[in-house]
Amino acid sequence: MKKFLSALKMAFAIQEMQSRMDACTEEWTDGDTAALKSFLVAPIGRKLAAVLRNDSAAAMFQAVQKGTVHECGRAFGFVLCIAHIQNLAGIGSPKDAEQSEDAGDTGLPEDLEHYRP
Repeated sequence: MKKFLSALKMAFAIQEMQSRMDACTEEWTDGDTAALKSFLVAPIGRKLAAVLRNDSAAAMFQAVQKGTVHECGRAFGFVLCIAHIQNLAGIGSPKDAEQSEDAGDTGLPEDLEHYRP
């Protein structure tokens, strides 16, 4: 009976968390993409990118050193976070690549150029 109540309590907590996540999900617009991209090319955005890259590199180093599931998951989380931010900003998208090739510009901050494929 105690396990059942514990499982029921957990189910309600998960349901509440899911409803909160659904409530705060808004549609991502082209204006949001442009705003995020302009932030990432600004000095403060470059600083954020550098901090995330450094934290990601440190997490990867710890994953290699320790080899635990926790450390590997943490490193993978950093990589996904950076990729998700770049995806939301449209960095590296086919549309972005076509426009930048036409303009002769990569659209990336100088410190992110080494991530270009």
